[in-house]
Amino acid sequence: MLLVTGANRKAEMAAQLSEALRRPVAFVDLPEREFRETLRGFHMPDWQAHGLVEDYGHYRRGEASNIFSAVQEVTGESPRPFRTFAHDYKSAFLDKKDMESRKAAS
Repeated sequence: MLLVTGANRKAEMAAQLSEALRRPVAFVDLPEREFRETLRGFHMPDWQAHGLVEDYGHYRRGEASNIFSAVQEVTGESPRPFRTFAHDYKSAFLDKKDMESRKAAS
């Protein structure tokens, strides 16, 4: 699971990830209880599931929507758009079988 902040909306990010991976990706905004139960279904510890539910509450309320200059200040480079990140790191989102079939098709 990835947590990403910034100006992009989650549905836009899912569409951009879908484009990079060439497979459907959707953002599903689950109610807090269902989200927590889903995380626990992946054997996530209670404290961590609670923290992620709390984080997404902040995102839902728009409390993490500000864009700051920290990336530029720390790295000396402009932050990359999510679309670029999705394309650059698509292999991290695909399993080995997907990667091998894509290399063979190229």
